Amino acid sequence: MPPTNTNATSLIIAGVDVPDSRIDDTAHILRSYGLEVHIPARSDVGCNLTNGAILVHLQRCAERSEFVVELSGKDGGKVRFGKQVADVRHINQILSERLSLREPNFTRRAVIDIGSQTAKLKIFDIFTEGARLFHEEKSSTSIIEGVQKYGEISPINVDSLCNLIDTWLAKAKSKQCEDIAICATAAFRSARNAPSVIERVRSETKCLITILDQEAEARAIRAALSDELQRNDAVALNLGGGSVQLVSHDSSFLVDKGVRSIIAEHPWHEPLSDESYGAVKGMVRQWFSNASRVLPRFTTVFHTGGELQFLLRTDAKLETCLDQPRHFAEISVRDMSIFSDNMRKMPISSVHSSSQLDGAWLAGAIASNEIAIAAAEATGATRLIPSNINITDGLLSGSVLSYVRI
Repeated sequence: MPPTNTNATSLIIAGVDVPDSRIDDTAHILRSYGLEVHIPARSDVGCNLTNGAILVHLQRCAERSEFVVELSGKDGGKVRFGKQVADVRHINQILSERLSLREPNFTRRAVIDIGSQTAKLKIFDIFTEGARLFHEEKSSTSIIEGVQKYGEISPINVDSLCNLIDTWLAKAKSKQCEDIAICATAAFRSARNAPSVIERVRSETKCLITILDQEAEARAIRAALSDELQRNDAVALNLGGGSVQLVSHDSSFLVDKGVRSIIAEHPWHEPLSDESYGAVKGMVRQWFSNASRVLPRFTTVFHTGGELQFLLRTDAKLETCLDQPRHFAEISVRDMSIFSDNMRKMPISSVHSSSQLDGAWLAGAIASNEIAIAAAEATGATRLIPSNINITDGLLSGSVLSYVRI
């Protein structure tokens, strides 16, 4: 290993199993903060490092800081800074907030995505060459439940949603965002009282909610995964509580049903019976029965919207993905089927206890698993690549959303 230069701003040491593309991406992040980055030859890497990790030493003035960036393996991506652990995507947050470093020439922008089951806040740093995620949060809303039962968003859900938006608006301000936009999907498309909810949010926060139709959702997920889909061997699955989009680089297959349609008939509390599980599988396969008329055959399905976090937390049999610079894990359709079958044989309380995932979100896990498997089977794909990318990543450019300065 090369000797450490005590005057160097930083030293980066590559783990033996990290793909070169991922090392380069991480080095780019560090260099953008004005740090010196040294990548030693693989033969010089010490054997005492975590397999699939990058060890970064930072020295500023007389204070020495160290953190380990784990980029692959069972734990997925984590940053270990002393005794604290953060997601690997927050390297830039650690650099800026903990070490008081700041990247020049960028705009910080927030987007709130009000999904039918879950609302998400994402804060991005926008550079000339692209965007990078700075911060994200999510919260279960289940607003589609009231819409399906009564045709409108329930009063209690309206109040909760307004409070959540107000909280996230304050968070965006505290993170020094310049502007914010809000989008909504299937639940708002169907709710009779959507106009009054939008007006209430506008009057209380000055923010305008943009309702996306299915075609807009498809275009957004296509933009978010444009590099991956341009290879022509992959399709993206955007899965929500009230709708599903299966998107290639030039075509889309849209389903006007989602997770809530399944769990309304076959809720998962106790182990799901063979009969109910078979009904779920049959239902989702019917949804995609005509997909082959619209989409050609593919080898890969990118399952978007937080699927990576779910599979990591539930100990799915993930393998390292070496051919996708922005994704480090994959699972075969066969292994995903085994995983889903094993999960449905357990009570949801057991999975919640071991994974610590949000219970309301977890209620749709079996349905989500089977939708992904059915989408893969309908397109001939043999592997699923779980992704935390969602439609907000594809909505940053263009004029779809109405941004308000904050």
